Amino acid sequence: MSEVQAYLTDLQGQVVATVAPSELITFGQHESNTIQLDDFSISPQHGAIAYRGGAFVVERWSRGRIWINSQQHPVEGSRMLQDNDRVLIGNRHVFVFHLGTPQVSAPTVPAMPSSPPEPVRTMVEGATPPPPKPGKPRQKTPRRLTKPLRRRPTPHSRR
Repeated sequence: MSEVQAYLTDLQGQVVATVAPSELITFGQHESNTIQLDDFSISPQHGAIAYRGGAFVVERWSRGRIWINSQQHPVEGSRMLQDNDRVLIGNRHVFVFHLGTPQVSAPTVPAMPSSPPEPVRTMVEGATPPPPKPGKPRQKTPRRLTKPLRRRPTPHSRR
């Protein structure tokens, strides 16, 4: 029997972390965390994702907020995670929880050409550039004010 696994992705689908039942994925501001988040709304040891009682759960370790699927109330203590749950940590860090192993395909790298490519030519040799478009060149004119400026009377001018 294969071991249950899960993984977290960002909203673009990039794998951020994989979670095995024997692992604890921590997140927060401190550099010792598995996922280090830099934001004023994140605590140094904000929380974790762990495998407890046959299910993956998110645990809140601080006063910081963790939301699951934009529910009305943040996580208090711990809450079970299901496939495709969106986990909002703090005010702006959103991850998607997935059950299973990430499907990572190797990026395709184009083969190196055997000879260097020829330089791109922008004009055919011997051709003349196209003539400029007809019409008068546009001159910038100073903007005129729609209303004349009115000066405020000064105490000395009120005689």
